[in-house]
Amino acid sequence: MKSFQTLVGLLLLTGTSVAAGHALTRLSEQATSGAAGKVITSIDGTLPKDIYPETGNRFPAIKREELDERKKLYDTRGGADSFGRGAIRLYSPPVAETMTSLNEYLRRKSGLDPRLVELAILVTAREMDCEYVWTAHEPAAQKAGLPQEVIDIVKYRKPVTAIGEKKPSLFS
Repeated sequence: MKSFQTLVGLLLLTGTSVAAGHALTRLSEQATSGAAGKVITSIDGTLPKDIYPETGNRFPAIKREELDERKKLYDTRGGADSFGRGAIRLYSPPVAETMTSLNEYLRRKSGLDPRLVELAILVTAREMDCEYVWTAHEPAAQKAGLPQEVIDIVKYRKPVTAIGEKKPSLFS
């Protein structure tokens, strides 16, 4: 029962994160779109002027030496997630601490098989068409030992009957 509750928590956290990222992506596209509704970039494909290239968002990168009470959080995370949504968390220490702790528990300390954790993340990312999360977690799923056959079923939205009678190692 505890594993089921943990899995539900993981799905809720992942779904919320993916949905928030999806919404932020849509807002970003709307804010930077022209009359035709296309994202504005220069001819060479650079980001809009109000996007910091080192973070991929509208906030500049946070440097460790500029931090006060957030240094511990920065160090705990190893300065990770300096690009994308993770970089924004350092602007709000309570949110960053809570999200980091919850994410760490659900992904690594819950007792769930890492393959199952990555599968839940990939399913949620695919359902929400969240390329950012998918790109970050497909290699993590492979490293965790999730069979490529299972990853491809999610990736290409194939029916699970495509597995056939043979059970992939995830389910054995």
